[in-house]
Amino acid sequence: MLDKDELRSYLRFLDQATVKELLKRQAEYVRLLRSLTTEDVRRDTQFMLKLLEQELVVRLNLAALRQRRR
Repeated sequence: MLDKDELRSYLRFLDQATVKELLKRQAEYVRLLRSLTTEDVRRDTQFMLKLLEQELVVRLNLAALRQRRR
């Protein structure tokens, strides 16, 4: 399980990363999940991937809202 400092650091990355960086990391996690066998490491990676994908959805929704307001 991620400790508090690791989680804070990852959340900071999600907040500050560009969409390009997020998409690159997403691809890395998907590729990594294919080879992971340790359950706790798989669970952490899936959790991080879920947070990352939620961030991408939020950014897409915000971009769509901005477009509608123009």
